[in-house]
Amino acid sequence: MSTRTASTSADTPLTSFSLSSVHFRRKGPTAMRIRIVGAGAMGRGIAQWAASAGHTVELGDVRAEAVTDAVGFVASMLERAVAKGRMSAADRDASLARLVPLTGPWAAGPDVELVIEAVREDLETKAEVFGKLERALPSSAVFATNTSSLSVTRIAATLQDPRAWPGCTSSTRCR
Repeated sequence: MSTRTASTSADTPLTSFSLSSVHFRRKGPTAMRIRIVGAGAMGRGIAQWAASAGHTVELGDVRAEAVTDAVGFVASMLERAVAKGRMSAADRDASLARLVPLTGPWAAGPDVELVIEAVREDLETKAEVFGKLERALPSSAVFATNTSSLSVTRIAATLQDPRAWPGCTSSTRCR
């Protein structure tokens, strides 16, 4: 079986990563451009974490109001962190500046390095999302899913080239 080794803009191989806080904490020249599709509870939480860790985050959803609500939620959570002394006001402002709301999740994204799907737990929905993203994003983008119950192999099988997906979820490492 062939596997793909993706690279970040700093040419650091991404053969394994986790969406945990430890692995998101790559600031500086290795910061990535990440697209998150799904602006519900999980999507906005992942967006907040990634933007706070120094990554540029594109946040998209088929419902524009969900993106607006998510950005407002992230802003309130970052403000709360400032009030509790966990984050400086400058870091809050920088994190918010890295959060890019999209008018639609299927927009072209030539600079996207990692895409994280955070939509409802339904194989057909996830397959549709990844099929559209596969056409909109560069072939070098690494795909990850926020699934907690669906088979990553079954999701990958819906892609034009399932070998191009390392099989990542938010709770496990890429295989």
